[in-house]
Amino acid sequence: MKYITKKAKNDKFSTTLINFIFQFKCTNDEIMAFTMLPNMLSFTNKKYNEDDTFAKEKLKRYIMSFGARSQSINNEYFINFSLLIPNTNLIDDDFLESAINFALDSIYEPNIEDDLFKEKYFEREKRSYIEYLLNGYKNVNFIAEKNVLEILDKNGVFNKSKYSDLENIKQLENKDLVDFYNKYIKNIKPKIFINGNIDFDKVEYYLENYMKPLHLKDYKLDFDYDFYFKDRDFIEKNDKSNYYQSILYMVYNVSDYKETDMYILYLLNLLLSSSASDLLIKRLRKKYNLVYTCGSSILIRNGLIIIKANCSLKNIEMAKLVIKDLMLSFKNMDTYKEEVSNIIYKLHLNLERSKDDFFELSSNLINNYFKSDKTREEELNIISNLEKSDIENLANRLNLNCIYTLEGNNE
Repeated sequence: MKYITKKAKNDKFSTTLINFIFQFKCTNDEIMAFTMLPNMLSFTNKKYNEDDTFAKEKLKRYIMSFGARSQSINNEYFINFSLLIPNTNLIDDDFLESAINFALDSIYEPNIEDDLFKEKYFEREKRSYIEYLLNGYKNVNFIAEKNVLEILDKNGVFNKSKYSDLENIKQLENKDLVDFYNKYIKNIKPKIFINGNIDFDKVEYYLENYMKPLHLKDYKLDFDYDFYFKDRDFIEKNDKSNYYQSILYMVYNVSDYKETDMYILYLLNLLLSSSASDLLIKRLRKKYNLVYTCGSSILIRNGLIIIKANCSLKNIEMAKLVIKDLMLSFKNMDTYKEEVSNIIYKLHLNLERSKDDFFELSSNLINNYFKSDKTREEELNIISNLEKSDIENLANRLNLNCIYTLEGNNE
């Protein structure tokens, strides 16, 4: 059995990055454990079961960083353990095996005794997340985004955690976290990606020595990303608040959305909010002085573009009209030739910079395998070859799906 999934020989950088990635589908009631588990596996293991000892042992092995993070793409879930070490050719010590084993111990020999994580660390991480959420609820932007996502996403497709998790995290038990670990990590062979100047045969040998006795399952999951946002009736909702400022959200969706539309939506978002164009700022603030701040974001896999404006209560209705007019203007792209040229030029510059970014190269290696994203160069080629009619066609399929206002009391 081969253990390395993808590898890239790279002697340009002084570091090597090894990613151990677990992919799965979990249920809604497991999402809180999915959010918490990476933290629990990042700072102790069974051999070094105190965080200070763990940190010291990590340094002895020349490990520059080791940690885990969770990510989701619609109904696909990932936990990514990343191990960053120096280029082994630059250091006399033969630390490679001990560094790899240290990471694998953290994954496969976690700090679990009597079927529970060490209680003081479980309670610490749980309390930390609760405090994070409680602090968020004091912030007007946190509340506004929570509310608009609840309107758009009652089933939790975009909004996997964070906003609705306060009650869930309070109910999360140590045993729930262990059960989640046992189900999705313990007996599963990860996908392993390596980028750097390293002896891959030696890495494969060390991986086999460690992992073969574990009898891991080679878990395969179909790549099934849902690129479709289900159309629904238009929603307009106003909430009152005790905050000083008001916040306006206007959400547009693309009807008959398909994967090829992603890059046009990406370009429209750059027209609205990037420094190469900044149409929202130019219209809402510089021209009409209606907002304090404004911007846009996209849920690119779902065909949604979300426009947000922080403003005073008296300017909300005018801001709505200006945003509607701006979005309609994309139906004739002759107006924006210069802005599009500026964006493509900046994307070219970013592409050249990215060739010197070690972590971007590693991300490309992973994204290509999981078919979750294209490289900057692939994206730029697609965007550069878009026709004016392509953009106008998508603009004609943009529907105002939701207007949400959190009204402040500053009047």
